Amino acid sequence: MSRELASLIDCAAGARIAPTDVVCKRMMGVPLSERLLLDEYKGEMNQRTYGPFYKELETTIEQWYLVIADAVFALLE
Repeated sequence: MSRELASLIDCAAGARIAPTDVVCKRMMGVPLSERLLLDEYKGEMNQRTYGPFYKELETTIEQWYLVIADAVFALLE
């Protein structure tokens, strides 16, 4: 998005992508390039990931950036 267009819609240029995968890996102390097992995304870790994820979205929006929430909003049964 150009700065001119951004000024018309009253937000900063560009959009930030907020992936839950990055939040989860940061919390686990795992390099972003490492692949996690499916079990590491379930249960308590899943619940602990979304609090910081939502905070990151909120902070980004408060700074007038567009944000893409890269997450799965589904419950595994």
